[in-house]
Amino acid sequence: MAESYTATQYLLDRANIHDIVRKLTLYYDIANIPGLATEVFARQVKVDYSLLTGSPAVTVDGPSWAATVGEVLTKYDSTQHVVSNMVVDLPQPGGARQRPERVGVYGHANGHLVKAAARGGPLMQNGVIYFIELERDAELEKEGLNPWRIVHQKIHAKGWEKGNMAVHEEAFAVMKGQ
Repeated sequence: MAESYTATQYLLDRANIHDIVRKLTLYYDIANIPGLATEVFARQVKVDYSLLTGSPAVTVDGPSWAATVGEVLTKYDSTQHVVSNMVVDLPQPGGARQRPERVGVYGHANGHLVKAAARGGPLMQNGVIYFIELERDAELEKEGLNPWRIVHQKIHAKGWEKGNMAVHEEAFAVMKGQ
């Protein structure tokens, strides 16, 4: 029988999950595409940005999705993405509870995107409720690495928009071509 889920493991999992979500948005903004491919995304990723882009949900391999993100990011002059108010769906430790293999995270996501040449103005800002599902990779854990990787990203609900949607045109065209 597997060991019960300890408070120490719970706290480590929670910190590691927060780190992966923070890496996701930081790596978007510094265009660390190799980091997205190896440190953030799982081997397969389901991506559903349909509420924002109009493109259908897709399931792709992690490195391909990282490359697509890289191409999307080249369509902006600068970006800032932030996920805050993260709620991680981890079970409380103790008793007969087992350590989870998959965990969901909800949070507020804000994007601030700049494209100086966009007709109508250079700035677009969006706020959404974001859902991210992560899976624990036992092989990474054996290597002493953060074992959590993103297997699903979804814009769960649109919150607000401010600015010029034309800022997104080229980037969304890349995503729709995926």
